[in-house]
Amino acid sequence: MTMAIRSVGDVHSRKPEPPPARASLLWSWQTHTIHSKWITKPSLTQVKEYQATSTGVGWLLLHIFFQNSTPGNITTLQTLRSNAKHRPKSAHPSGQNGNCGAHAVSQPGKELWPVGPDQPAPPLLQERGLIAGDGIGREVVPAGRRALEALPASVGLKFDFVNLDAGFETFERTGAALPNVTLETLKTECDGALFGAVGSPTHAVKGYSSPIVALRKKLSLYANVRPVKTVRSNPRRIDMVIVRENTEDLYVKEERTFDAEDGSGKVAEAIKRITERASFRIASMAGEIAVRRHKVRQASGAGSAREPTVTITHKSNVLSQTDGLFRTTANVALANYPVTVEEQIVDSMVYKLFRQPETYDVIVAPNLYGDLLSDGAAALVGSLGLVPSANVGDSFVMGEPCHGSAPDIMGQNIANPVATLRSTALMLEFMNEEEAAAKLYTAIDANLEEGKILSPDLGGKAKTDEVVEDILKRL
Repeated sequence: MTMAIRSVGDVHSRKPEPPPARASLLWSWQTHTIHSKWITKPSLTQVKEYQATSTGVGWLLLHIFFQNSTPGNITTLQTLRSNAKHRPKSAHPSGQNGNCGAHAVSQPGKELWPVGPDQPAPPLLQERGLIAGDGIGREVVPAGRRALEALPASVGLKFDFVNLDAGFETFERTGAALPNVTLETLKTECDGALFGAVGSPTHAVKGYSSPIVALRKKLSLYANVRPVKTVRSNPRRIDMVIVRENTEDLYVKEERTFDAEDGSGKVAEAIKRITERASFRIASMAGEIAVRRHKVRQASGAGSAREPTVTITHKSNVLSQTDGLFRTTANVALANYPVTVEEQIVDSMVYKLFRQPETYDVIVAPNLYGDLLSDGAAALVGSLGLVPSANVGDSFVMGEPCHGSAPDIMGQNIANPVATLRSTALMLEFMNEEEAAAKLYTAIDANLEEGKILSPDLGGKAKTDEVVEDILKRL
């Protein structure tokens, strides 16, 4: 089951700053003035009609500053619009690029939205998605939905949900693990998503392929970002982010099996594809994340002496062409950032990751190595049920807990919801909803630090619903 979320978010006093690594998110500003105390509050229908008919530079993302609400005075309205020339091909047909909104002015007979220092800014319509999938995904993704609904009114976000289908059970029922209607709805109606889990079979099933892999490719989600962090009460202070390339390497799934020419039996081959373009953009995102984390550490006074560091992981001593290209290109990309660059051969990386995880800041790796390292790193903090991730592209982000569908505990109400809740917060963070994300992170950490209401994988006896309730009440 996939649920698409439509959210109405207050963007008053929030100004997104595009990261330098994403050339497709180049913003330009315009300033308009309107001689009125009121502007129209557009209905959902009006906004959707505007979305369906707007193109190019006419697609406006509102960022509104109401300077004075005295009748007759001038109210300044700044609108942030996407530069259509740089909109990625994967952008929605309506022209939306990340957040979306509508430009409305006062008209007779229309519902009016008051403007003033004590009034909230007009809402910005955002549409996001939740993908429950199979197994415990159907138990933990509703926790993400509840968290979104429970966010304090001060963050100015509201949501509604649309159900869609995806997963192995959907494949068994319909013959498609990712139905076209699900993909098209995510492309045209959503700018973000939360994915649960998929119960993929351990043996080959004709016609079946993982919907999460398909979503990453079709939505151009080229980076998988996985924070691995212990809470303050843990004596081992681990705080790293693993940035995994998400679209190529052995995961291009170009394989073949054939008979050996000498008659000795079957031979299976797989293509390992590494491109300069994909390697450059994933390393750039790693550099961007390292710089951002350093700024946060400096602002908080925690670990401000630690320099931003990116560790490139590869196996170029054996795979000189493919991993060699990744290594070389990553070094070129990271030269654009004020970070320390280190390198580790992947087998040495595994050893050091478990021996001295406290020393790592940001790790960047090709798809396969990143997959193995990020799942293994979950053992450092106690459980896969704690580790979130986000699949990130230039115009879309999809949160995804690192655990699988866990059919052995499905339906028992004992799945750990923390990874999903953290993935929900991570999704909000990449959608420029930092305040909402911070409140959710704080509530989750408070639950873990207290340690009284924990799921069985963490040594507790609490049910999934009980853990969720404890976290939500802390919001």
